[in-house]
Amino acid sequence: YDFILCFESIEHVADPDALFVALGRALKPGGVLFVSTPNEATMPLALNAQWFRHHVRHFREEELTQLAQRSGDVRFVGQFGQKVYRLDRGKVIAVDESQNMLPQEDCRDAHFFIQLFMKPDRPSAPPQEKSEHGCDSFTPGIIRPDLLNVPE
Repeated sequence: YDFILCFESIEHVADPDALFVALGRALKPGGVLFVSTPNEATMPLALNAQWFRHHVRHFREEELTQLAQRSGDVRFVGQFGQKVYRLDRGKVIAVDESQNMLPQEDCRDAHFFIQLFMKPDRPSAPPQEKSEHGCDSFTPGIIRPDLLNVPE
């Protein structure tokens, strides 16, 4: 596939490593993978099981990036965060419709993070660096052709 969306799915899977391997194999060289999942750092599953009854686990951003690295097929390109809930010390109180649910560049306190990966068309593609606020040069809502090696 050229493009795979895996939104709000990986937290339901007992073997996320196997899922990442399968997703990486399914991508064509140069293919793009978006993965979205709840942020364990801001919404621990242990505190929020009543909201997320069918979740096996939540992930921290670095854990998802490490899953991709272990798969061997995809590399991290970028990420952004999203806020959806009203929280009290990490516990979900309610859905907060006043939150700007659009992707945000600052990921530090995001309730969900969305990471973008790609399958390199050549094995030596360097990883993308994260910036000081936990995100990177990926612009929310815009897939930058220069990051994806896609002709304009």
